Amino acid sequence: KKNNLKSGDQIEVIRSGEVIPKFEKVIHSTSGSFSHPEKCLYCNTSLVVDDIRLLCKNFDCPGRKKYEILNFISKIGIDDISEKRLDMLIKFELVSEISDLYAIKEDDLLVLPKVKSTLAKKLIKTIDNSKKATLTVFLSALGLTGGAYNKCEKIVDAGYDTIDKILSMKVDDLTSVDGFALKSASEIILSIKEKQKIIKKLISYGFSLEAERSQNSNFLLGEQICVTGKLSVPRSDIHKFI
Repeated sequence: KKNNLKSGDQIEVIRSGEVIPKFEKVIHSTSGSFSHPEKCLYCNTSLVVDDIRLLCKNFDCPGRKKYEILNFISKIGIDDISEKRLDMLIKFELVSEISDLYAIKEDDLLVLPKVKSTLAKKLIKTIDNSKKATLTVFLSALGLTGGAYNKCEKIVDAGYDTIDKILSMKVDDLTSVDGFALKSASEIILSIKEKQKIIKKLISYGFSLEAERSQNSNFLLGEQICVTGKLSVPRSDIHKFI
């Protein structure tokens, strides 16, 4: 909106810091003025403008549900379920919310195209292994409003280190934690309440939510490592090393 950018404009983009694409200026502007979608592309609900974000507030929106599940899959570490495979799980009505992932049985997966017994066993094992998550990873995977990994880490480090403590946490409790103002604390507490049912379902499926050890015993525990840029060996080799 600030630069009146529209479809068809020719713009200059630089590689900031040799990595991040950064908008510089408009080279040639097409006619018309900036506009953004007014309706959700998945459910046609009117979108809400929240600072720099467009939000669909329909909790039953299929698009919103899909990307909540996809975010969880990515953050919790179920590497074998891609977006395309999730689309198939949704299409065959095996998954409609996050907790459904943990109700899937091996035989259920055999209805999916190109999924045989060996792959089905592998998928079930990957899903089961993801239940051995730290509390910080679990919280960040839920997609809480304002609940980025470093924010969740601060909450756990402040002593809210069990799921019961998290669920009973109040806004006043959170504002006393470094990095949380009233607005951000209120958003996270509200988001936790909205997801309480899902959280309890996931716990019932056997999430261990092991406590993070002190940094003295393992200073990399709980950290997220990004492998990027030009590499001297295959990326998969670096993943194995890590």
